[in-house]
Amino acid sequence: MQALCDLGTPSPYSNTVTVSTTGKHSGYGESTSISGNPAIVHVPAAEGSEADNNHVMITPENTTTNDDYTVEVIYLGEKGYEIWPNGRLLVRVSSSNILALNGSYKINHAGMQTPAAAAWRFGEGEWHQLNDATFTETHTIVEISGIDTNRGEPILEILMDDGSGTLPVELSSFTAKINPYGKITIEWVTETETNVMGYRIYRNNIRELDSATLLDALIEARNTSHTQVYTYSDNEVLEPGTYHYWLESVDFDGTMQYYGPVRVEINGDSDTNNQVPIIAGINHTYPNPFNPDIHIAFGVPEATKVKMMIYNIRGQLVSEILNEDYNKGNHTFTWTGTDDRGRQLSSGLYFLRMEMDKKTWIKKIIMSK
Repeated sequence: MQALCDLGTPSPYSNTVTVSTTGKHSGYGESTSISGNPAIVHVPAAEGSEADNNHVMITPENTTTNDDYTVEVIYLGEKGYEIWPNGRLLVRVSSSNILALNGSYKINHAGMQTPAAAAWRFGEGEWHQLNDATFTETHTIVEISGIDTNRGEPILEILMDDGSGTLPVELSSFTAKINPYGKITIEWVTETETNVMGYRIYRNNIRELDSATLLDALIEARNTSHTQVYTYSDNEVLEPGTYHYWLESVDFDGTMQYYGPVRVEINGDSDTNNQVPIIAGINHTYPNPFNPDIHIAFGVPEATKVKMMIYNIRGQLVSEILNEDYNKGNHTFTWTGTDDRGRQLSSGLYFLRMEMDKKTWIKKIIMSK
């Protein structure tokens, strides 16, 4: 493709670097990156944003192929987005080449409130703060890296705030994963809680909250200014398929706020209860940070002795928490946060060490009170 002259005809001297949107309509555009060079996707102003336009310039990080992009820009208004109540402008990008989503994004928003904070996620995974983003009155520039595989819905989402600089108001994480028993563990982490009565979990096999099933009674909130980790296990037998989970926060004044959905894929024969392959060593610790109990999921490929020790940040042995024979399989052990004398340990960073068949695994764990 060639750039166009002012009269709208192809320039014989142009390089195939910038490609204009095809099939434009409000808030949406498609374009192509030629051999990894920058591409400008011309997106009209998203409805309600009061911006002149929402053009997005993409500079891929490491690609020499011709990559197609689809860009959608949404102005969220006062409703926010999932765990970010102050989110205002959302950019959703997909590509024919997943690796081409890594790179620099220059997002135009001239005419609307200048953002002061931004975050990104890929494939409906966890959100990551963009601490090095550049904010100006006309545009925001962010650098995205670390996308190396296709998971979930292969879409990159970039979210900007309303100028307050406070995207993570309450919830810093909301995830759902298959645990070693083939069930679903939902985990959410709050940074601050004020006037929160509790939480509810909803599940649906389609991305629709209105028809979702309430899983349990209200989960009581702790209302503290310190980081808190909550976990909930969905122990119902689920058929293979896609499941979406929402978290509802309920205040004492009756105000309700919804987060999600987060998505989990269950594969395999439902008769075997979605058995998880045995992976040797420490598979997962949850919650982490913890207070005071932490569940340690680990795999034992063949029957053998398993030892686990806790060390403090100075490398000193605090406690040998496990020294037993285990059969082949996936197992979970719960440590209550005490030393060898049964005394409760203080908050801080610790190291979990697992030894099995002359092999060693080490994982950082954090006790937070």
